[in-house]
Amino acid sequence: FSEPWSEAISLEDQARVLEARRRHLSGETSHYEAELQVRRPSGEIFWAHDKGRVVAWDAKGRPTRMMGATSDITSRKEGAQALLDSRLRLEQVLEVGNMAVWDWDLASGKLTINRNFCRLLGRDLAELENLGEKWLDYVHPEDSDKLRSAVANLAEGRENTSTLEYRLKSNNGEYLWFYSTLTAIGHNGQGRPAHIIGGPVY
Repeated sequence: FSEPWSEAISLEDQARVLEARRRHLSGETSHYEAELQVRRPSGEIFWAHDKGRVVAWDAKGRPTRMMGATSDITSRKEGAQALLDSRLRLEQVLEVGNMAVWDWDLASGKLTINRNFCRLLGRDLAELENLGEKWLDYVHPEDSDKLRSAVANLAEGRENTSTLEYRLKSNNGEYLWFYSTLTAIGHNGQGRPAHIIGGPVY
């Protein structure tokens, strides 16, 4: 970095970015890459994605020239922050309303649930989220087939929503009744949904 460029890096990012550059210049990494906040001459702060590598060395093997590119990623960063803020607000609304919600990523199998759902079942968040598709094992045997059928129809794109009642096993062994609307959302590029979300009411 030239001195003006180094001085333009935000104080909170300087140590991390300069260390990434040092590691590359010393041959520890194949290239240098970092996301950082940079101050323009006007004083405005923007997010940048910086990537480069050494392209020339002197007779003693010391780097003499480095080439790379810097791109403005402010919009992406602000979009990600806006999404995070939105999710936090939604979680607060669900918390205040004592609403239970789960989101099943069909591609990865990851199950995301909120704390209200955990409290209703008396189970830990990590326990439920690590179940993936096996969360269906908590369904009462008499309700399992209809729930699995509803989920399959949504996952295959045959239906967009499905409303049904079913029982889930709580931590103390008791089965609790839930009334839930399941909804298929997103698109995986093959005409099928990416997620199924449910809002069970106890």
